[in-house]
Amino acid sequence: MARRMRLFLWRHQRLLTILYVGILALVWAGFLLFAYATPGRYGVGITVVARALAYHDSFEEVKVAREDIRAGHMDDAQLRLERFLEVTKDVQRSQLETHAVVEAHETLSDLHMRLDRPRRAIKLLRDLTERVPLHYRAWYLRGLAEKKGASSSAAAKSLDRAFRLTLNHIDVTEAYLLVLAELPDLEKVVWVADQFARAQQRAVPSAVVKVGVPRSVLERYSLGWAGIPVEHGTFFRQFEARGLTRGNRQVISCPAELFADWPSSNVITVQLRFEHVYRDLRVDALRCRIGAEQMEFALDPQDVRHLHQPNSSREAFVEFDVRLDIGMATDFEILYSCPERRLTDESLAIIDKARANLKPRRS
Repeated sequence: MARRMRLFLWRHQRLLTILYVGILALVWAGFLLFAYATPGRYGVGITVVARALAYHDSFEEVKVAREDIRAGHMDDAQLRLERFLEVTKDVQRSQLETHAVVEAHETLSDLHMRLDRPRRAIKLLRDLTERVPLHYRAWYLRGLAEKKGASSSAAAKSLDRAFRLTLNHIDVTEAYLLVLAELPDLEKVVWVADQFARAQQRAVPSAVVKVGVPRSVLERYSLGWAGIPVEHGTFFRQFEARGLTRGNRQVISCPAELFADWPSSNVITVQLRFEHVYRDLRVDALRCRIGAEQMEFALDPQDVRHLHQPNSSREAFVEFDVRLDIGMATDFEILYSCPERRLTDESLAIIDKARANLKPRRS
């Protein structure tokens, strides 16, 4: 029996070696996944790593397709995007997949419009609104395509859906006003202007400030490789600042408790989740007091990680690392810049004209 076993092992030594190495690799992979992805320890979370592995192409395919377009390889870009949309058509919707799917539809529809195929672009974006009916950008892109396709009435309906989903988005509002001025629909112009003004008054910027220790090398690599545009990490404390203002070098005053009793490491990670801001948001510096002297640590834009930039005016995630002696510092302030975007003169003229022409009718 022992002799037969030795003979069997000798004959199949190559296959058994491959199986042995494969089992070891699986065991180590499982150990690393548990060690570096357990929630509460390193903060990435098993679901994040799994999603990074499963949907890495979701974030890379659109990027590669856009590079093909810039290089003039239109056919390659079209095939890549069509294949990606076919593969993901049955994917369970979530923030990550929706973001990639909308970008893929946008890129492919732009390609169709560039190649003078407006009908194909409109059909593609109609399919997108059926797939993500509550995503404002799907309706916005569809409205723009329908307007270029010389169908102002259809564009007005699509842009109306996009506007009702946002109310205070500058680009959507202005595109809608331009279409309404062509129809013309004066009463709807005034309604849009009033709704936009009310929404702007309510949409005051706010921010949630979180502080924590820097991520491990594996965490940074995993998140960077996956391109995940949402917050993840180990943060010990947080503070919410409401009623912020727009403009250059605005200040978020943080309570001292946010940084008190910090671990021995003098490198910390600060993450901010802004709401009601625009794409041009910038975090400029961290300011604190050390003794009697106020110190300002300017942030290099290359060192500030924009985990998620908003397509809408709604939400943005920004993160940076800073090195300082926490035990000696007090009075922490974060300096940011957030532009004040207003309707263009053309849009304001459309509104003024509509109000003026409606007055005689109402009187």
